[in-house]
Amino acid sequence: MAPMKKNIGRPSLGAREAFTVKLPRHEAQKLRAILDMESTSAQSYMERVLSVHLSTIDNSVITNGQEELPLDQAS
Repeated sequence: MAPMKKNIGRPSLGAREAFTVKLPRHEAQKLRAILDMESTSAQSYMERVLSVHLSTIDNSVITNGQEELPLDQAS
């Protein structure tokens, strides 16, 4: 019988989307210094910062550019 493979690697963090960010050089240097100080990755740091910021935004103020059509005018 063939040996079974062990699960290698880190566990999945779930479904995610990737975004690319370009920072001005002076801000990138500051970010790298913070990452070194906190011994964390840019991914983990920015995910934490953005999650905190996004949690302060009320979903009801986010629109897709369309107004709701009253039901009596829909037909």
